[in-house]
Amino acid sequence: MRLQEMESDEEKGMEEHEKDLQLDKALAVIWSEIHCLHDDIEFMMDLIRN
Repeated sequence: MRLQEMESDEEKGMEEHEKDLQLDKALAVIWSEIHCLHDDIEFMMDLIRN
């Protein structure tokens, strides 16, 4: 493999890694929002029952 091809592959690998990190952050935010919604729904259900 030529040096330019190796550098290109390395850049693609870093881009993939960066995309994975962004995806992980986005999923963490989504999971956090779902968890908050779940807590809110439980609270409202308790209010309705009582």
